[in-house]
Amino acid sequence: MKRVIRPWFELAAVAASLAILPQSAGATVVDDHLRGNLVDVRVRVESRFTPLYTKSWSWGGRRRYFEAIEGGRYAVELHNLTDRRIGVVMSVDGLNVLNGQRSSLAPSEGMYVLDPYQRAEIRGWRTSLDDVRQFVFVDEQSSYATRTGQANGDMGWIRVNTFEEQRPLAWGGVRMDYGGGGGSPAPAPPAREPAEDHAKDERRSGAESDGGRKQSAPAPRTEGLAQDQESGERSGQSFPGTGWGDRREDHVTRVEFHAMASPSDELVLRYEYADGLRQLGIEPRHRRVWDREDGQLGFAKAPRW
Repeated sequence: MKRVIRPWFELAAVAASLAILPQSAGATVVDDHLRGNLVDVRVRVESRFTPLYTKSWSWGGRRRYFEAIEGGRYAVELHNLTDRRIGVVMSVDGLNVLNGQRSSLAPSEGMYVLDPYQRAEIRGWRTSLDDVRQFVFVDEQSSYATRTGQANGDMGWIRVNTFEEQRPLAWGGVRMDYGGGGGSPAPAPPAREPAEDHAKDERRSGAESDGGRKQSAPAPRTEGLAQDQESGERSGQSFPGTGWGDRREDHVTRVEFHAMASPSDELVLRYEYADGLRQLGIEPRHRRVWDREDGQLGFAKAPRW
């Protein structure tokens, strides 16, 4: 059986968004979300939504870049845009966020499942039905992938594939279900060992919540977890990766889900330190400046002191 995770609680919607600025051809475009056919994706860095950047040449509009802050915790918010359940397979640094193993983003892997219109935050590597280890920005040599001997060409990449649910088929009066495999919780990283070659050149060029079930056509049968609803190169050769952060309670339940064989969305996020973004022709913008630029109206509040 495969594991899927789904959130039990509705996360508060955040209305603030960054204005899309008029740009010349090839210039960076700023937004705060990446919208697919089934999901809308945003990223929180230290509890605030971070700007996402794109370029006119970026992979069909389904890739976004954002700034990694060394030592900062981050989470990926998923919003189901549909009136039906969907499954989401997500990898960070090439590893499935549920079992901590190399991911091919296949429908047979462990996934999160979202109910209709549900929002959920994926905050870390899942270690049990009740806990995650938070995503935190560290240098590649200290990343979870490196510390588990799984460093690969997808370091610095977050991939989100979404799958629609397939209902059982009836043939000649007989109900037919399809079966598949799953994974195990993310293992604790071993003692840190010397960093291996992470093929940085390849990387630079290439490339819960309580929730649901998954399906495929023929859909592998999987078991899901449902979450209880409640940059670039700097001074030398430093690149960001995602580390094994602090423990956080994040309750989920196992569910069964049949996912379609092919994904409806193949969304990509890439993170870099500020200098790395600049090397890609992206100038990071401080969020507070654009909050002020929006000039939102409000009401008077009592002073804090």
